[in-house]
Amino acid sequence: MRKFNPYFFLVVCVTLLLGSCEQDALVDPPPFEKKPAIMCLMTPQSNYIEASVAYTKPYYGLQREETEFISDATLVITEDETGIRDTLYNYAPGLYSLETTRIQLKEKHVYTLLVKMANGEQYSAKSTVPPKADANKFKIESVKMGKPYEDIDNGGWGSYILNPYSIEFSYDLNDDDFYVSPQLEGSAKNTLGEEISIRISFADEILQGENNKKTSFITQSEFYSGFGIDGPFTINDFFGAVYTMDKAYRDYYKMQMLQDADNPFSEPVMFTNSFSGGAIGVFGSYDFVQGQFKYTP
Repeated sequence: MRKFNPYFFLVVCVTLLLGSCEQDALVDPPPFEKKPAIMCLMTPQSNYIEASVAYTKPYYGLQREETEFISDATLVITEDETGIRDTLYNYAPGLYSLETTRIQLKEKHVYTLLVKMANGEQYSAKSTVPPKADANKFKIESVKMGKPYEDIDNGGWGSYILNPYSIEFSYDLNDDDFYVSPQLEGSAKNTLGEEISIRISFADEILQGENNKKTSFITQSEFYSGFGIDGPFTINDFFGAVYTMDKAYRDYYKMQMLQDADNPFSEPVMFTNSFSGGAIGVFGSYDFVQGQFKYTP
């Protein structure tokens, strides 16, 4: 239980007593410090490593539409294990690219991205390529259908049937240095072969791997029926992708999920950063496998 705070109580009382005397206060926003923003998310599934470099914009005060791109930087990527390095070339304002011929992305190998600015400043970050995503390591452990029940009101749309279900998935990542995320849809079928698509969601879409143990994802939800497609239903077919990733990519992905652009009262999300030297940005790695997955009871 939270302790009583007399200081907080006093502040509240004074605020209420002086409410009739309130007035606007002008507070200067925090000073803006322009910094390089560097983004490089790489995957063995691509023949290219892409990066972007630009300057940050102020969060407060007068905003401008145009972005101040940085096109005169030098970006060098090095494979730490071998010392092999190569330089990305600038092909558009703030955009850099490198074909993976000399530098090849290998699982569990560490890479360093060094960004040299024209004024001599340097920034660097490291990323480790995750274990290769493998469809054979992904399993549907169980699918259970609950008892259907009627939703009479349904938001004014009439009466429909809700079909509860619970599903457990697992992935044998077997490494606590990396993370895994299934992005799936399912198909519920009745005895006539009629289908209803289901978006599979989890309380936490990304989980850390565990040594000598499978990573388990469990979802409990329900779907509507009764609009010409009647049960009973089975859920045996799934399709989508399974992602593996390093921590930098995981942090960036979760930051994107937390950013609520539709809520005017949401606090600004602090940008995740993996660069040294005062720059902000992300240098991360991921892999994925796409396919169809079938549950066999």
